[in-house]
Amino acid sequence: MPVCSSCGRPTNETEAKHCPFCGAVFASTSPFNPTPSYAPASKFSLVLAVDRGIPPGPTVLVLTDEEQIIGRSEQAHFRITLPSISRRHVAVWIAAGVVQAKDLGSQHGTYVNYRQVTEPTILRAGDRLSLGRDVHFQLVVEEEEEGQTNNFEPQEIPLPPPGPVSGDLPGPKPDVRTHLEVISGFCSATFKVSSEQELFEQALGHLHQMIPAARCFGMVGRAIETLQVLAQRGEADPPPSKGIMRRVLYSLSDRPFVSSDAQSERGISERSSIVMSNIRSVMCVGLVGGGHCEGMIYVDTLGTDQPFSANDERFLHVIAQITISRLVAMRARTELDALGEELKSRMGSRKVSEVS
Repeated sequence: MPVCSSCGRPTNETEAKHCPFCGAVFASTSPFNPTPSYAPASKFSLVLAVDRGIPPGPTVLVLTDEEQIIGRSEQAHFRITLPSISRRHVAVWIAAGVVQAKDLGSQHGTYVNYRQVTEPTILRAGDRLSLGRDVHFQLVVEEEEEGQTNNFEPQEIPLPPPGPVSGDLPGPKPDVRTHLEVISGFCSATFKVSSEQELFEQALGHLHQMIPAARCFGMVGRAIETLQVLAQRGEADPPPSKGIMRRVLYSLSDRPFVSSDAQSERGISERSSIVMSNIRSVMCVGLVGGGHCEGMIYVDTLGTDQPFSANDERFLHVIAQITISRLVAMRARTELDALGEELKSRMGSRKVSEVS
């Protein structure tokens, strides 16, 4: 039974030359001379498949027998001006009637149907070719009429520039009254909270009403090793960047740390948690009270989502200020209750001894 060296899965197709799961060529078959799978008149195209964030424009690469390069370089046959794309990211070509792709040592990797590949890999109709976590192509195969030719010119995807580090996004101004209503609602909801977990759940719930975050975390702890997540929204794996959390935790600043474009910001984009989670924008604020950072609130956006704006930063700062004040008051009340119980216990013991 053949076992694919790329994905490790066995197949019952003893005569198969390619893995039915990931499309990789079995070792006994030369990857440069595969068996033709389509008629000679077939037309192969890689179509850019994205949900949002890229303006309308040419998004199709027509494949030929010659090797074509997709990357950020001006000399690439298909240029993508995105920081996460390497200058020479991946090569694609047609050999003996099938399409093949090969990673060129890119920083963020090449994936076929969400499985990373490093060797020349065959693509079939409908397969997805991903460059890192941001750019996805789909292979489309169609029959050509006789005499029809393909004239391809290098094309560039006009990607939007990274969002500003500070300043409001263009568009209508937010409704201040709505922000005030949410803040007022948060104050009312947390006036008599009975647990720290309930406090953080309320904080993330009210944050989510105004900030378009994909993930939110509310954590307590004075050291990176003892941080405990009390509330969260969205996927937890991979976890938030420890580097960002450590920076916030030990700075003792109550101002939010903000990265509007984590994919390209120096010192941030190299972190594995940023790359693997496809994080676009990050905000993290410490809950500073009494000379200590008692925890933090962390939020981020993913992929082509909008980056956080200055209004989002200000709103997070207000919510964090209310949260830490409630947290300190809650802990002080707990300590006072404990002292009261201890005093009652001592007074009771004293009365018993006097009676004796």
